[in-house]
Amino acid sequence: MTLNLLLAGLLLVVLIRFGLLCLVVALCVWEALNAPLTTDFSTWYSGITVFTVGIVLLLAGYGFYAALAGRPLFREGFLEN
Repeated sequence: MTLNLLLAGLLLVVLIRFGLLCLVVALCVWEALNAPLTTDFSTWYSGITVFTVGIVLLLAGYGFYAALAGRPLFREGFLEN
């Protein structure tokens, strides 16, 4: 009961603060990662794990790239003393 209330509150905060698109993406990622995943890559269903985690990472990477809007990742002289 308490966990459900916390989850509902978190979803409401995400909806109000970040919007409907962010909520939909968060729910899709939650459902995708709720699938039976494994770390034993010798099993027959390990391909589902690799595919699911790969898709989530690719979507996160694309979102990060799109959020930069063509700006460089680091500013000039960032890695120097």
